[in-house]
Amino acid sequence: MSAVPVLVPVARPARRPDLRLVPDLPASPTGVARPAAHLRLTRRGYLAIGVIVVAVTVACGMLIAHAVAPAPTGPSSVVVQSGQTLSEVAHHALPQLPVQEAVVRVQLANDLNSLQVSAGQTLLIPR
Repeated sequence: MSAVPVLVPVARPARRPDLRLVPDLPASPTGVARPAAHLRLTRRGYLAIGVIVVAVTVACGMLIAHAVAPAPTGPSSVVVQSGQTLSEVAHHALPQLPVQEAVVRVQLANDLNSLQVSAGQTLLIPR
């Protein structure tokens, strides 16, 4: 007897589950279809946007504060009291500067050649 191969039909599913029907995209005025863009932000993206917003807000606040702040005024004047020296007057009027530099600035503003001042004398204080 000889062996004759017999073909047995294999049952296949009617449709393939890994394939899906995708609807057509609407055409744009140029005739090219574009998919709708969706924006997804991660925590890092939200943090970056937050930092940028805070930085811009602080920068705007600083600009507004600088614009609203009063402009520095011209030189003011001080009347020398009895017993005061030029160093005391300069140090009291310009506390942010070292005493020697404050004295020199007061001398230059008032055209003084020495450290001598008298009671009742009016001195201009540069700002």
